[in-house]
Amino acid sequence: MKLPRIGHIRECVESLDRLFSELLNLSQLDAGVLQPQWTDFPLDRLFDEISRNFRPVAEQQGLRLVARKTELWVRCDYVMLSRILNNLVSNSLRHTIEGGVLIGARRRGKGVRIDVVDTGVGIAMQH
Repeated sequence: MKLPRIGHIRECVESLDRLFSELLNLSQLDAGVLQPQWTDFPLDRLFDEISRNFRPVAEQQGLRLVARKTELWVRCDYVMLSRILNNLVSNSLRHTIEGGVLIGARRRGKGVRIDVVDTGVGIAMQH
């Protein structure tokens, strides 16, 4: 029965390894040396990855993490978008005491809007 858990851990490690590798290139991105790697991919793939990585954290805090299923595809840099959404979800979970976090996407004209919504305290107006 432990095999599914081992598979889940392996997926999380691979995902985090990919993110850490890209973090090392952050200075190159800031300097304009690193260019986005444009690719088409289904948002559900990224949402599922985020859900696998953060669901245990949410459950440990007694929170819900919901990644809404979507059939939308985007054309962007997978790792950069992943980094942004991972950061937003991480912050949401850190500042949410009860309730949860919702990740969703919807078409807006020719683009796609991705939302990370939480029931946290929010950001003070002065900030």
